[in-house]
Amino acid sequence: MHAPSSPCRCAYCTMGYDAIGKLETFHEDLRYVAHMAGVDHLLRLDEEPPVRVRESKDKDKARSSSSEKARAFFATLDAGRKERLRQAYQVDFEMFDYSTDGYDMT
Repeated sequence: MHAPSSPCRCAYCTMGYDAIGKLETFHEDLRYVAHMAGVDHLLRLDEEPPVRVRESKDKDKARSSSSEKARAFFATLDAGRKERLRQAYQVDFEMFDYSTDGYDMT
């Protein structure tokens, strides 16, 4: 399965945003947006929502497992393919403040 880079899917840069949320920080981002909209008093945002993970209820373990799988996958790629992936998703990494630290991208 191939997921096109974000600019290929939507015209992010043609719209004016007041906030951009990420799945990784959804609850924190939701609080911020609710506060900006003046509706934070209407929502129950004082508690962390339950984390749903397919095989584990331990969020850190699941995150570690995903990272390990990604590292193993990148280890199977040749340098040329890694470079093409880096170039294809460079805008996504910049827009969403993602990093390749910890992954062998050479």
